[in-house]
Amino acid sequence: MKKNVFILFAFLAFLSASAQIIKPVKWTSRLQKISDTEFNLIMDGTIDEGWHVYSQFTPDGGSLPMEIKYKDQKGNYELIGKTAESKTKRAFSDVFEVDEIMFEKKVVLTQKVRITGKNVTKINVNVAYQVCKQSCINDDKDFTFDIPKITAKETAVTPAIPAVKIDTVVVDTPKPDTVKSNGIAKTQVKQVAAPKKKKKRKAFSASFSLHF
Repeated sequence: MKKNVFILFAFLAFLSASAQIIKPVKWTSRLQKISDTEFNLIMDGTIDEGWHVYSQFTPDGGSLPMEIKYKDQKGNYELIGKTAESKTKRAFSDVFEVDEIMFEKKVVLTQKVRITGKNVTKINVNVAYQVCKQSCINDDKDFTFDIPKITAKETAVTPAIPAVKIDTVVVDTPKPDTVKSNGIAKTQVKQVAAPKKKKKRKAFSASFSLHF
């Protein structure tokens, strides 16, 4: 009896050790720069033949969906939209009686982020997922993305406005005559008399009487 119990525990320990060693998904990561403050965090997974990984969007009531955690966001960076996924497959599960969404052979996760903190050098991400064949394994993977230091901000350049040359016209004005009196210059203004009106002569008639 004791021998059978020992064999059972040994078998369970072997299965547990095997489950820890088996890694049906091999992960890599890369950073794609969009601008000085925006980046794509890309996580690539290669899935062994016959295995599949469940999507973060697989319906409730079925296998465990993928869960992605972006750590230390507050004050450092913000997510732009949801994490995009590569091509998935939809299949009906006889066990759970729901349609499940999964990856086969390849999984690519892409998350766009905007850096908001001045001293951000790293972004840490954890991906927890369920990978299945005839049995399922719950696994997770940690990623660290090195963010390049922001040295300068993009600024808009305002085009220079060309100078407009304005021609200046000088108009000569007659200066009044000046007469010095006791060493003091005085302005002498010549008065021009208005032309006199001619008086109209009254017409008169002379009557002459001739006497013969």
